[in-house]
Amino acid sequence: MSSLQILSPEQRIQQLESTLISVMTQVQDLDRQLRSSLAERADLQQRMDRLEALQGMAEDVIYDNNEELQERLDVHDDRLDNLDGGPEEQQNDDSD
Repeated sequence: MSSLQILSPEQRIQQLESTLISVMTQVQDLDRQLRSSLAERADLQQRMDRLEALQGMAEDVIYDNNEELQERLDVHDDRLDNLDGGPEEQQNDDSD
């Protein structure tokens, strides 16, 4: 049988103080980690917001460029049709 060690009230208080200090240190460390994580999350959210804004701007530019390119292609198609004598004449030439 093992004997239980009986602590004096002073020893028990010292043990509790030591445990309390250890727990408080752990809580402070966790608090520091949490604050750091929250700051990092806020930074990442700001970056994501900026990237989303840039993505929207890029999509607008791409859309505008596509419209401009399509207009240019239409102009070139019209010019080719005119050079070939028009789409109807071209079809008649192809069927000969």
